[in-house]
Amino acid sequence: EATPIYTDVSSSGSVITGANISYSIINLGSLSFINPISGVITSRFGVLSSIRSSYHTGLDIGSSIGTPIAAAESGVVEFSGWKSAYGQMITIDHGDGIVTYYAHCSALYKSVGEYVEQGEIIAAVGMTGNTTGPHLHIEVRKDGVAYDPIDYFDY
Repeated sequence: EATPIYTDVSSSGSVITGANISYSIINLGSLSFINPISGVITSRFGVLSSIRSSYHTGLDIGSSIGTPIAAAESGVVEFSGWKSAYGQMITIDHGDGIVTYYAHCSALYKSVGEYVEQGEIIAAVGMTGNTTGPHLHIEVRKDGVAYDPIDYFDY
């Protein structure tokens, strides 16, 4: 098993976490995402809840702590580290402004600048940051805008 990497936010790349969301469907070009984990949806895109100050920017998939998280598609790690409410998070840049986010992780296995293949294990499910239970928070963003992951994954 890979060794966890815990990086300092100041040296771990950049990430956009604004609550800018869109309900339209973007064209992913040649990208075809695979589910990063199996599990049950515990919170959907766009909902408001008592633990959030804005609309939900992703999809939450409940799973046990330590469950391996696979890269949904090949790309370059853009961020790996702690990001406030997201907890331990890793993001992958797939090109053309499209980035996937994997948040609340218990362990991160990849560093900024590393190229990862689709299906490669990049992190483990956790409950770090602002969360009420163990799950993967997955986001699909293009040019910083969050889109509903349900349109791109098979959940």
